[in-house]
Amino acid sequence: MIDFRNADGTKFTDARAAAFKAIFDRLKTDKVLSRVVSKWSGMPYQVPPITANDLPYMQVTLAAGPIAVATPNAHNAVLTVEISYAVNAAGADQETGWIDLINLYAHVEMAINPFGDLAWLRSAVAQADATAVVKGQPTFTAQGFTSVPLPEINAIAGKCTLSVPLKIDTCRS
Repeated sequence: MIDFRNADGTKFTDARAAAFKAIFDRLKTDKVLSRVVSKWSGMPYQVPPITANDLPYMQVTLAAGPIAVATPNAHNAVLTVEISYAVNAAGADQETGWIDLINLYAHVEMAINPFGDLAWLRSAVAQADATAVVKGQPTFTAQGFTSVPLPEINAIAGKCTLSVPLKIDTCRS
């Protein structure tokens, strides 16, 4: 990991990086997901290659999100987190693959709990940057029922998108 430092030598972590890490950690430590998911990654499905033994598999990555001027010193930035997962669809699981995919997505929603107490997310952002603010509720902008066939391992995958609105100060003052 690159050791970014401010001009005064203090460690630098962008509020968006802190929010991403908090979301990834929240998913990995969820009571249900931590028990059910076999393999976690921040890399796409095929890097590294996954096998049937890795299922259910969950990947947490980033995508480009909108950014706009909020004040002369700050941006309104949307951190867009893509959460992808794959479940077994072979043999007896062929009939239940879609049910497993829907249930896995439901537990992602419950782990993030965008309408609940977001102290875990606000705290992570504030620790990284006292001037940064989580502006409102994180929003799932795409449900995770997309059909992504993984025929080489008889699996199906889905991907949901989570948008986290942030106000961040981008000045080096």
